Amino acid sequence: MDVVTSNHDDSEAIVGECKWRSADKLNHEMINTLIARAALLPKVRKTYLYFFVKEATDNF
Repeated sequence: MDVVTSNHDDSEAIVGECKWRSADKLNHEMINTLIARAALLPKVRKTYLYFFVKEATDNF
């Protein structure tokens, strides 16, 4: 996780990952990993996930 911010009581959080690589090196496992890591945040009931990439394809 490269970006994490939460509201005043930590019940909601924005979690983001930044990948500055070519689109052919991106895969769905990276998204699954971000989901799993966000689930480890204590007290957070609602998470907004963001993936920031240099370039993306329709498959990603």
